[in-house]
Amino acid sequence: MRALILLLLCLAATTAGALPIRFDSVQYSTTALAGLGAALDQAADGPSPPDALPVQSNAALDTGDEHAYADGIADELFLATVVDVLGAGSEAGAVATADFLGSFTGRGRHRLSFDFESFADVAGGVADAQLALTLTAGLDTLIDQIFDRTMSLDYEFDLASAIDGVLSLSLVSTADSTDGAAFALSSVAFELNAIPEPSSLALTVLALTVLMTSGRVWRGPLNS
Repeated sequence: MRALILLLLCLAATTAGALPIRFDSVQYSTTALAGLGAALDQAADGPSPPDALPVQSNAALDTGDEHAYADGIADELFLATVVDVLGAGSEAGAVATADFLGSFTGRGRHRLSFDFESFADVAGGVADAQLALTLTAGLDTLIDQIFDRTMSLDYEFDLASAIDGVLSLSLVSTADSTDGAAFALSSVAFELNAIPEPSSLALTVLALTVLMTSGRVWRGPLNS
């Protein structure tokens, strides 16, 4: 009997886990822009369906003494940007972006999770990174915020009925310098999951556990 209860508990625990949302449509895109004095290099890739990932855009200018690099990367549920500039009298600048746009239909409880990390190193220059995140469900905007420092977020929300939603993330890194260096590396990993309601199996396990516990409590008086 105990073995059966343990088996049921294992099965219930398996069904209680969060289930990844399957997006109805997905677009990934990246851009890169590098400027050094009067010279300019730029690239753009996307939007792209998931089967064509990763999406990457790279721009680069290098004179030996000065350089400007920008790189935007998008992979499945992951975005990254890199900018690196070195100026020695000339204005050096770089901008890299990585974007995700996905639509979904869901009902019940959901959880949006993301890890945003950003590292900057400057010596006479300026570097910055921002993550813009928007989450809508039907006509309601649940999140519309810009994050400018490393952080993690778990956000849970309920959908009373089957509702169309949209998740949008835009990661942007910039670097500028005229007499010095600046570097920034940023990334965000994210996921959207549905949280199943307690299943009938889980309720059965709960009922059996209560009955077994009650049996132990009543067995004493009956045997006395």
